[in-house]
Amino acid sequence: MKMTKENYQIIIDGMKNRIEDIKKHKDGLITAKENGRERYNCLETRLAFDCYHVLYDWDFKDKLYKENDLNDTHIGTGLKKAMRELGII
Repeated sequence: MKMTKENYQIIIDGMKNRIEDIKKHKDGLITAKENGRERYNCLETRLAFDCYHVLYDWDFKDKLYKENDLNDTHIGTGLKKAMRELGII
């Protein structure tokens, strides 16, 4: 993973106190897809970036892209790893 340990820890810390909310959102995405109200190819990726857009401020996101030279694939990998580590997915 290209993300630094410090940035990964910020990802973990951002999700840690919202685990139940994220799990509810995951269930909502599954239900919405079953009912034809949502379209996504990969639940894990959709959930990861929904969390990313809600939980982290623009300064942190800008830092990941510009200062750390990460792209969406790098960030998605870190987000999904954190969700696995926290038992969300």
